[in-house]
Amino acid sequence: MDPIADFGSRRADALTKWNDRGRIDPANRRDRWENPAGWEPDGVAGEAESMVDDTADRRDVLAESSDVLPAVDRAAGPITEPRGVEPPPAPAWKVNAAAKSGIEDAAARVAQEARARARARVVGSRAAGAAPPGYAGRSDDELGLVAVDHPSSDRGRTVIRRLATTGQFTGLVADGGAGKTQLTLRVVAQLSLGRDLSPVFRTPKAARVLLVSGEDSRRLSVLPRLRSMGAELTRIVCSTASVRSTLESGEVVERPVRLDDLAYWGEVVGRARPDLVVIDPIANYMPGGASSNSSDDVTDAIAPFLSLMKRHDCALIGVLHMNKAKGGDHRSLAGLVRGSTAWVALARRVFLMSLRRDEPGRGVLVHAKGNAGPRLPALGYHFEPIDPGLAIPDPNAYTAEEREVVEWLSNLVLDGEVDRADAEAVVAGEGEGPKGRPARAALDAAAWLAAELAARPGREAAYRDLLAAAGAAGILGAAVGSRPDGRPEYASPNPLYRARDAVARLGGEWAGAEVRCRGRAPAYWTLVLPAYPQASSPHESTAGAEGPQVREEAAEEPSTSPSASGS
Repeated sequence: MDPIADFGSRRADALTKWNDRGRIDPANRRDRWENPAGWEPDGVAGEAESMVDDTADRRDVLAESSDVLPAVDRAAGPITEPRGVEPPPAPAWKVNAAAKSGIEDAAARVAQEARARARARVVGSRAAGAAPPGYAGRSDDELGLVAVDHPSSDRGRTVIRRLATTGQFTGLVADGGAGKTQLTLRVVAQLSLGRDLSPVFRTPKAARVLLVSGEDSRRLSVLPRLRSMGAELTRIVCSTASVRSTLESGEVVERPVRLDDLAYWGEVVGRARPDLVVIDPIANYMPGGASSNSSDDVTDAIAPFLSLMKRHDCALIGVLHMNKAKGGDHRSLAGLVRGSTAWVALARRVFLMSLRRDEPGRGVLVHAKGNAGPRLPALGYHFEPIDPGLAIPDPNAYTAEEREVVEWLSNLVLDGEVDRADAEAVVAGEGEGPKGRPARAALDAAAWLAAELAARPGREAAYRDLLAAAGAAGILGAAVGSRPDGRPEYASPNPLYRARDAVARLGGEWAGAEVRCRGRAPAYWTLVLPAYPQASSPHESTAGAEGPQVREEAAEEPSTSPSASGS
């Protein structure tokens, strides 16, 4: 008889006998483990003798395993015990019984037997050809087993180079009014025509698009803009993400659809046959009760939807909003995305866009995350008025009020490359760059301020004098007029204040320095240097270094300050 089949049969007989005697009944065993003191019908010694007798058949089976297991391993492959499942601790009654029977190291022996039982169960199951229900008979492809070098391995199709790939999610993040919808419509229009979006984003060929817009009117915003850009409308399909039904009373009811309704999206995508799906904004379609701030909720909603996109060979672009509070301590530019970090984790690419404060009508587009290569250069963009003649080919199709609304529309146009450091500062917020660092302009101004104060007696100067010096150095920009006393007037002193705050973040010779202010009308700014070199511990003395008292005295009692003499 085949040793593997014989072993499985003997194992089944032994386990059946054990079960008949109540040794492995779950309820009976649980009662013994949880309440060992209350379960002693025959006493501990009697239980020990019963245990030895009852396990005779089981031990015979385990003894044979030393000869049978190699054959089983060769036939069924390597045996692995379930991860995270440890044998239960030996119950006290069993340890005591084993000890009274003269068994040495009872706890270790019981644990060893438990592991042997688990191994025997696995081996017996494989020997009998058993498999978990629902998986037996399935092919490798159905179980997700694919050779890494298989020709049909996971390989997305490029829809727009460096921007959209089938089966992947690209996040487009922006402030309100920064032009994110206009950028998506520019992407849709250029893709429908098979034209490159820019020298960075190239389109291999014309493709179909499914546009899901939850904020802009299709008639008064989406359609006129697409027409004015010359889009091929036959390749663009819009979805309201809703199901309309008519009741018996004749009333029409419209039910909104969320991302978790995969049956709906599968039907819509199957009919539209798009290469790219654009959802603006994607957070509006989160399932009911789910929060866009919860990582679990976002993952549960987006991951199955991405699997649907992959099955239909579609790319996904989702529009997201940016945090309203900028300039904080963000670990990266991607930390500016509003909501859960799962949005960024699930996206293969993330782009951030923001308007320039100093140049109205212009903005920047920054590549914040990319898994397929290095960061792309930052791009600028501007807005151009829409051409009413192209947007409304038939004036009679719109009322006078609608035509007036359309004529006020604008289109976004991408410009060439811009300085990335400057673009990151714009996206992160005025005066702040990525990872909580000041923008480059603020760092340069901070270095100037530290050097200016260090050169003055007592490392202190009146705010009025510093303002004049900052204006002369170009820190405040161009003068916008003159004061009555003849001093130049600047648009804002904020650059000087940002420089003051950024001194604490300087490195090099100014590492650890800060600027403190005291007094009012006149106010004085003082450069305070660190009491210890940055490489030393503040708890250790440093030879030749001034102590904290000396530094504080220099900051609080500058000998050259006009206030010291009462002026």
